[in-house]
Amino acid sequence: MASKPTANATSGPTIIVKRIKKVAGGHHGGSWKVAYADFVTAMMAFFLLLWLLNNLPGDKKDGVAKYFRAPGSTLVEGGGAGEVKGSGVIADRKLDETSLTEEEEVSLQDKQKKLAEDKQRLEQLKATIAEAIKANPTLTAFKDQLIMDMTSEGLRLQLVDKDNRPMFDSGGADVKPYMRTMLREITKSLSPLPNKVSITGHTDAVAYMGRPDYSNWELSVDRANAARREMAMMGYPIDKFARVVGLASTVLYKPEQPLDSMNRRTSIVVLTQEAAQRIQREESGQGTDHRLVKDAATIMSGSQVVRSAPPAPPGTPAPPETLAPK
Repeated sequence: MASKPTANATSGPTIIVKRIKKVAGGHHGGSWKVAYADFVTAMMAFFLLLWLLNNLPGDKKDGVAKYFRAPGSTLVEGGGAGEVKGSGVIADRKLDETSLTEEEEVSLQDKQKKLAEDKQRLEQLKATIAEAIKANPTLTAFKDQLIMDMTSEGLRLQLVDKDNRPMFDSGGADVKPYMRTMLREITKSLSPLPNKVSITGHTDAVAYMGRPDYSNWELSVDRANAARREMAMMGYPIDKFARVVGLASTVLYKPEQPLDSMNRRTSIVVLTQEAAQRIQREESGQGTDHRLVKDAATIMSGSQVVRSAPPAPPGTPAPPETLAPK
């Protein structure tokens, strides 16, 4: 009798499948560590910012607060030349009025009103001077030597030389009679106005070689001061002279023709109130007395100080005409 085959004899090998469950980084994984590190870093930066703000002076805190109330504006705490100075003053630029505080908005409106009044007053002054010259037969012959234009600082009146009609003696600061007449009419028109004036002397590019220790810088200063002196003798108030400077040949009327006679000129700028205040801030910031420049006073021109040269000793011959600028 044959025996039955067993199960092992008829079935194949047994296959065992192992399923492994992967668990990354333990119970919760490791990604939380990155998030926690970012959180701690942010908190450290936040508390550092609070510490820095807590140590700021009060005026600096006000400046930061005003910046965030009007982020489109520029707040200037100190500033250099040409900038608006003072704590929390908004610099000259177009602002979105909706971002201003009530106090700043009132200040801006007041500033715009003063600018409009200044412009109207100076335009009227320009017309008045033009009419005065037209009505004066003596001045009519010299009307092409008075150039009037509006600038960012105010109304500029430029008394320019011509080849055959200089405003000063050659190489000196003695005012010609017709320039004195022109200054008289200008002074008469300016006196009723509250505006201050700035006077600047200019020469051409011919180097002054007639006297030692004397150059176009001293000559331009002396000529500007001579014009100031004439106006003062005609009754123009002393406290209305904001600045008297000499620029030699650094700002030519005709840069392409540095020897042209029109480069020799005296510029009188009737300042807007804003321009006069800016000059006062700039000069007082440099510690310079800007009220009146007397004959032998120190003249401040930018960062360069120029002093009027002392008069030549008696008996000293006049410099040759060919060596001195006219």
